[in-house]
Amino acid sequence: MANEQSRGPDSTSSMFFAITPHDTNPLERWTRAIHVGGAGVVKCRNELGAWVEFTCPAGAVLPVRTQYVHTDSTATLMVGLA
Repeated sequence: MANEQSRGPDSTSSMFFAITPHDTNPLERWTRAIHVGGAGVVKCRNELGAWVEFTCPAGAVLPVRTQYVHTDSTATLMVGLA
């Protein structure tokens, strides 16, 4: 049976991957959101190239599209939702 899931901007995530922060290497794909397992700051780059910091509690889902998560991030156990 063919996968009939919608892939529009408002559809749910169907791919998940562990995030290893790096200053210059991109993630394996753009995120739809980031699940934060351990509380802290998530520093990510937007489409214009600006770095932005978000303070997140444990268990938060941060709804951002990014391909870069900086090593200055203090949040742990981050999972990309794509």
